[in-house]
Amino acid sequence: MNTYKYLLEKSNKDINYVRSYVFKNYIKTVIENSNDELNRVMFIANRFKSDFNNPMSFECNGLIAEYNKKSNNWKMLVVPTELFNSQKLIKSEINNYYNHNNYQLHKVYDGTIINLYYYKDSWRISTNKAYDANNLLYTDNKTYLDVFNEILNNYPNFTVDKLSTNKCYTLCMKYYKYHPFIENPHENQNKLIFIQSVDMDELNLNKKLKINNQEDLGIEIAEIYDLNNFASLQNIYLILNNEINRFKKENQYENYK
Repeated sequence: MNTYKYLLEKSNKDINYVRSYVFKNYIKTVIENSNDELNRVMFIANRFKSDFNNPMSFECNGLIAEYNKKSNNWKMLVVPTELFNSQKLIKSEINNYYNHNNYQLHKVYDGTIINLYYYKDSWRISTNKAYDANNLLYTDNKTYLDVFNEILNNYPNFTVDKLSTNKCYTLCMKYYKYHPFIENPHENQNKLIFIQSVDMDELNLNKKLKINNQEDLGIEIAEIYDLNNFASLQNIYLILNNEINRFKKENQYENYK
């Protein structure tokens, strides 16, 4: 992982040196306001200004590390899904990668992306802009943690015991009062969708990035489409455009999905 590699290489430098470097690449750093020796540091790339020729920009989508102020050592806490600049995508390149089957095609959900990670003896929720959102207000005077626990009532097969304290988890949290897009009127609109988990021990101890996007936690798993069902990107575009038009006409029908 490029960001972690860079931090390890600069362990002889203090945090101000690191912040200065990433700032020049339009990567914002947010440091935990604490007198403790260990502080959390969040790295947030600018989707439109960051230089995506620098591979760190892709990774800094709310990436969280722990910084030791005395030793200048770093430990990774959260590896989020990657960021990209949709305005600079080149259609011909996309078509070329698609034709060589270099993509996975994932379903997009109307929801909030969160990360779960274990820190100082408790599970924490982070977003792409907050390293600890547990007690931040989400909607209707409910915090992120309140809404997360409320949605968990829909998943009796989920238990905290299924989570590994050595991993961070990326989930999509869909809440009916905050995300109005209805996929199916016959289903409960409050959902948690598993996107990925990252083994942080493998990363911190063995310098290996091990990502799992099919882990069974007792919640839904993000759907991945079979690319063989779509002849081309143009074909996908037409399907999506037709679905938008169908939604506008049929979303109030009892049998709409």
